[in-house]
Amino acid sequence: MIEKLDTLEIINRYGAAKIYTTEKVLLGKAQAAGKFGDKKISLKIDDNIMDGLNTSFIIILENDAYGLITYRAVLTEFRKAPEVDNMYEVKCELMETLEIIQRRESFKFKVSIPVIIALYDSSKSPIFDNASRTHIKIPVLVKDISASGILIITKEELQVGNIIDFVFEEAKEPFLIEAEILRSQDYGEGDIGYGCRFINLDADKDMKINRYIFESQFKKK
Repeated sequence: MIEKLDTLEIINRYGAAKIYTTEKVLLGKAQAAGKFGDKKISLKIDDNIMDGLNTSFIIILENDAYGLITYRAVLTEFRKAPEVDNMYEVKCELMETLEIIQRRESFKFKVSIPVIIALYDSSKSPIFDNASRTHIKIPVLVKDISASGILIITKEELQVGNIIDFVFEEAKEPFLIEAEILRSQDYGEGDIGYGCRFINLDADKDMKINRYIFESQFKKK
C-alpha cells in the first residue's frame, strides 16, 4: 500500500527532482525548495531548463532510499533567483499524481540487454579448458534486473557459486557490476537462465542501479 504524504513530507523526503515535458523529454534537474500551499511547491531550476519549460510539465521527485513520485504540474510563477546566477525560482502546483514507484528489493524490471561477462572460479566450471586461466569472456543476455540482482540467459553451462562481472553500459555513467550465480533454470532450446545476486555493491553502485530501474520504468510507462 502506498503511504499518503502531505506536501511538506514530499519536499523533505523527495527533494531532488527532474523536469520533463509532457512528451517525456528530459529538460534537466531541479531542487524542491519549499511549499507555499496544498500541493504547491517551489523549485530551484537552472536557467537553461526555462527555455523548454511550458506551463504544463512533468516533475519526478526522487529519493534513492524511497523511490520516485511522478506528477503532472502547472507553472504558476517564476523569477530570477536573487542570490544565484543562472538560476530561477519557480512555483508550481502538483495537479495529478501519475505514478509512484517504491524502492523494493523484490521488484524486477524486464530488460533485454546483451553483455559480455567475465566468468571466474574455474574449479567449478566445466567450460574452462586451462586451469591457469583466471577468467573467460562469455556473451549473455540480461533478462531482468532488480535492486539485488539480475537474471542472465546463455547457452553455456555455468555453475552455482561462479562469480561474474561486466560493465553496465546502460547507465548514464557505466560501471562494473559483480555478481554470484545462485540458481539455474532450463529455458528450452539450449538456453539456461541463471539468477545472480550482486556482490561488492557499494552505495554509489546501488544508487545507479535503482536510478536506472526507476527512470527506465518511467520511460516505459
